[in-house]
Amino acid sequence: MGGFSAGKYVTDNFRLELEATRRSGYDYDSTVFLTQAHVDDNIVQTNYNAKLNTRSLFINGFYDFRSFSLGYTSIKPYLGGGIGVSRNKMDDV
Repeated sequence: MGGFSAGKYVTDNFRLELEATRRSGYDYDSTVFLTQAHVDDNIVQTNYNAKLNTRSLFINGFYDFRSFSLGYTSIKPYLGGGIGVSRNKMDDV
């Protein structure tokens, strides 16, 4: 997996971020057991395998609240959300 993010403060408390990621090298591996009752009640094992690749692009927004101290640690809570698109490609099964 690899990706990058770049962001900018729009106001003192609000920031936007553009995020892009790429994931590859994932494998889809499944074993399915099928029953052929109409033949002779034997159970047949079938394996399905494929490679998966994903590319995503997101726009995220964050609202930063006022910082406060807890002991010697400064804490700055924030609220975030985003919207994006993802393209998933799977090789032949």
